Amino acid sequence: MEFLSITQPSATAVAGLLSCLAVIASAYISSTIAKKNIELNRKQLKFNHELKLAEFRQKWIDNLRDTMAEFQAIGTHPKTDQILEKDFYKLGTKIQLLMNPADSEYDKLHSIMYEYYYAQTPDEKNNLDDTFVKLCQGILKREWDRLKSDLKNAEK
Repeated sequence: MEFLSITQPSATAVAGLLSCLAVIASAYISSTIAKKNIELNRKQLKFNHELKLAEFRQKWIDNLRDTMAEFQAIGTHPKTDQILEKDFYKLGTKIQLLMNPADSEYDKLHSIMYEYYYAQTPDEKNNLDDTFVKLCQGILKREWDRLKSDLKNAEK
């Protein structure tokens, strides 16, 4: 009687085992790649979201800067007629609406805008000019730095 050898696996069993290991390895590799793709997609979506917010912030900064410049140009104008006065008031209101009332510089900005409004002489207006411009530059610089920081953080 012949006995089957238990110690030596048949070629079919070895091929089956190798095939099974290949399937498991392939599934593991596919799963790892899928997880990495999901993570990359999540990072890309976050970056796109931050980029869109940055675009909105940049437009807001540009709008605020342009409005501040127009306000200052009329505010320092030596003679203000009724049409300029209406535009001046409109620009002041627009700045207030563009700014966040909780901003640390809001009260200073609001105050100096009203000082411009009530200034009567060219000297009074010119004396406000430097303070207004520096205050606006500080606000715009801070917001520009925040925009750059948000973009830098979005890239991580």
